[in-house]
Amino acid sequence: MRRFEIFAPAVTLGVLLTLGLGCGNHNGETRTYVRPGEVRRGESPKSAAEKMERAIGADDAAEVERLIKQGEIGVEGPLANGRTPLNHAVRNAKNRIVHFLVKMGAKPDVVDGNDGMTAKAYAEAKDLGRIRALLDFELRDRHRAELLGFIRDGSPHMIEDFLRESGVDPNFLDADGDTPLVLTVRLSVNESQIGSIQALIQWKDPELDGLTATDVNMRNAAGKTAFALARELNLGEISELLLAAGGRD
Repeated sequence: MRRFEIFAPAVTLGVLLTLGLGCGNHNGETRTYVRPGEVRRGESPKSAAEKMERAIGADDAAEVERLIKQGEIGVEGPLANGRTPLNHAVRNAKNRIVHFLVKMGAKPDVVDGNDGMTAKAYAEAKDLGRIRALLDFELRDRHRAELLGFIRDGSPHMIEDFLRESGVDPNFLDADGDTPLVLTVRLSVNESQIGSIQALIQWKDPELDGLTATDVNMRNAAGKTAFALARELNLGEISELLLAAGGRD
């Protein structure tokens, strides 16, 4: 009986050492059990999926962009936890990451295997305002149409207020192939739209840390920038304003 009492703890300790459940190994080190796909604290991630998951958690938009553009991982993942990058970013309320992934073509209607919800449905259920707007493409199109309406009306204050409230990205092509900024220049008879142009080039979305801002040099379908069109139309003040903002042909 005494032999068994001595032997049993030894067996139990051996099992614990083999599993590595927080016990000392033969080198005196502490080992911790880690589930497949999980990264130990302080340990560098080994796979692209782990790198992406960690970058999203850290709200590191630059690293997310690097991983996708260098082809280390696709925009739909999957990550080590089985989620798409977009589903993971939405559930962690990472506005900037969601914005980038959507621009890269991530699909908001992919069902997440963990909770059975799409990114769009999750954002609606949790009332994630700006993320919900980013994922609702019908709402985005309505916002774009409203912005173009304010531009045609020549209402700089309405443009400022609408951009702030809606968070619509002003970098897109309208039905005629113009960007909002190029359209504003085109409508600027005798420099009439200079206030609207200022409102557009100064816009930066505070909820996305300025990630959404007007691209002064985005070209329209004809390949022209706003600055090139302003010069072509002999709009001196507007040309100077765009040049000061980094505009080029």
